[in-house]
Amino acid sequence: MSNKDTLKHLFSETVKGIIWKIVLDDQNEILLLESRTEDKQTLFYGFDLKNQKLLFKELQLEEKWFISLEGIINGVAVFQGYENEFSPLKKGIIAYDTKESKILWQNYTYTCERITNSGIIAYNSKIQPKKTELLETETGLLLKSIRQEDLPAYSVLSNSIYNPSIIFGENIQETRHQLILGNLQVIASYEREEESLNQYLEVYQNEEIIFRDKIQSDIQKIAPDTFFIWIGKLVYIRNKSEIVSYLL
Repeated sequence: MSNKDTLKHLFSETVKGIIWKIVLDDQNEILLLESRTEDKQTLFYGFDLKNQKLLFKELQLEEKWFISLEGIINGVAVFQGYENEFSPLKKGIIAYDTKESKILWQNYTYTCERITNSGIIAYNSKIQPKKTELLETETGLLLKSIRQEDLPAYSVLSNSIYNPSIIFGENIQETRHQLILGNLQVIASYEREEESLNQYLEVYQNEEIIFRDKIQSDIQKIAPDTFFIWIGKLVYIRNKSEIVSYLL
């Protein structure tokens, strides 16, 4: 790795298994990630980038596999369960206070449809036809029922995030992921080194390289989701199992 002391390192953490999902809380600058292991364990990690501290590491809930991160709002992580290993249907909601590291509430009959600034849009999976409701994020209490025609008024949470574009070449070595932001250019490209194809991440400022890191070794195909920029921070995954962030 080459760094000319231009980028400030914020954090790095190697997880068990592979990184499966990342969710972001813009207001609190909290990054959560979900990892999955070969022995069917789902683990969760939380990072407070505003205060540069680890919130939790290798967190497991009662359900060890059929559980996933749905999102996070105002420091509250929302986890979504699944019915069983043979069904992709979601069922069950758990709200978790990331700052206090404790479960706020859980409801195993409701399914999360979306997370909004107004609360969690959900429905009771045991009731047909489906009746959509707005639940308070911190308590899970019913705020009001929502008609289907009113759902578009409740926008899904979005993040202040910039993702790279993929520029395809005639072969993988001529393909790159590129993001230009002001005078910064971030590029992830593929290089053949002896018998191995590796991926490197480079940051240029005014066309001068200021950062370089190998992010994947001995790869076989184009890798999606290589990096992103979020609230002035470069975030990327190294070798599928390490999350890394630098301040731009």
